Amino acid sequence: MSGFRFIDWVVQLVDVIGSTLDGPHNAVLMGGNTVVGSLDPTEPDDEAPNDATDEAPAYGAPGIVFRPRPPEEVETDAGTELLSAEAVAARVADTLIPVAWRDLRLNRRFVAPKAGTVALVGYGGGFLSFDDGSTEGTLQTLYCPYDFDADGVAQKTHAILVQPDGANGISINHGDGYQLSLTSGGFLLRCSDANTFLQVKEGQIVMSAAKIFAKGTLYVGQAGELGVPLLPGPASPPCPSLFLSPS
Repeated sequence: MSGFRFIDWVVQLVDVIGSTLDGPHNAVLMGGNTVVGSLDPTEPDDEAPNDATDEAPAYGAPGIVFRPRPPEEVETDAGTELLSAEAVAARVADTLIPVAWRDLRLNRRFVAPKAGTVALVGYGGGFLSFDDGSTEGTLQTLYCPYDFDADGVAQKTHAILVQPDGANGISINHGDGYQLSLTSGGFLLRCSDANTFLQVKEGQIVMSAAKIFAKGTLYVGQAGELGVPLLPGPASPPCPSLFLSPS
């Protein structure tokens, strides 16, 4: 960047090249450098030398602790590019204090967010996002990819979705196909196949599986607590752990 700008006296763009933890509170300190425009209004085309800062305290939003990855090479359509965290820093005495951030590696992990989306994204591809609903409300997603291949592409994903309506409700999804859903229609626990599930709703419980094992004493009937042991009959042996109520 060239040409004199008064803002260059107080604010700079910084490439963050490293970070450390310091002190009893594990404060994050940043190291970086920048090329600034001319600081001499009489020579607007001159460029000042690199301003470097080491162990500068990093400030950001309350509750967000952020320590960037070191710079790394990434493959793009144009070839290999070196990416690092970048900061807008305020000039304070003889140092620079980063106050606002971006890291395009995080943008690469969270591709094409919709208008209105707010997200907290991690370097490993996981994110917590808040998306505009079709009406009032926000779709909230906690996304955790895993089982990465040699190209760094996740083969499986865990996810928790909270949707802004009762019909879809809350779902917890395992990368191997297991799902727990809480909706206005009840509770559903299902496996990766369509024929194994447990559904609970008002006045009804439905179980489906190729095999169902009930281990322990089992009481069956409208008044199960009054049941008596199953006695031998023409087609069945006795079963002292199965109690049948008279109704």
